[in-house]
Amino acid sequence: MKSSKRMLVVLAVLSLAVPAFAKLSKYKDWPNTPVGYFMTKAERVQWSAIDTDEAAQAFVDRFIASRGGDAFVAEATKRAEMADKYLTVGRLPGSKTLRGKAIVLFGAPSAINVTGDSGTQVSRTSPAVNEAYSGASAGGGDSSSAKGSAGQGNSSADNGGTFGAPMVSTYITRTYHLGFDAAPGGPVDFTFIADGGSGKDRVAKGANNLDEAFERAAVASIKSK
Repeated sequence: MKSSKRMLVVLAVLSLAVPAFAKLSKYKDWPNTPVGYFMTKAERVQWSAIDTDEAAQAFVDRFIASRGGDAFVAEATKRAEMADKYLTVGRLPGSKTLRGKAIVLFGAPSAINVTGDSGTQVSRTSPAVNEAYSGASAGGGDSSSAKGSAGQGNSSADNGGTFGAPMVSTYITRTYHLGFDAAPGGPVDFTFIADGGSGKDRVAKGANNLDEAFERAAVASIKSK
């Protein structure tokens, strides 16, 4: 009986630990849409308490109405399409990145500069890994020859030595410099560096001001309460 009560308590605690919006289905990912990007910090707090699709629908309807209705949605969609067209690299659509979010919130940039970089990165395995590979290549036999060479100075260096065998990989990055003269609150500019494979990016310049600039744009989008 006691164990059953303890289980009920644990389940109750776990249910409280799960964010309310995690129970949503239709609107689960809405905050990460072009329209959802315009939520203010206060609105995000309100959203976190929503636990049904019906309540989410009511919130979204009020949210869109306060920003001009269909015209607002159309503009956010157009900006997202612009981000997808010009900022996509790798597997991630441009509108799903930080640089894309900047385009959606601030509009078309007044200045844009894109540069690319590629190269190779060399890493080396440990001697233990080399021995394992050596033994495997020999059919699992005695790897004493590998052990011996690891302790013979120059000969070990010839075979990778202390640092092991080189492993070479290539990398490609793309750097986006974006300036927005008409951003709410005044001109802003940011530099984003995107991974050429995944498309994910990070802020290389302006990171300390990005969240604040996003919040200003979200607040400025509100036309009526």
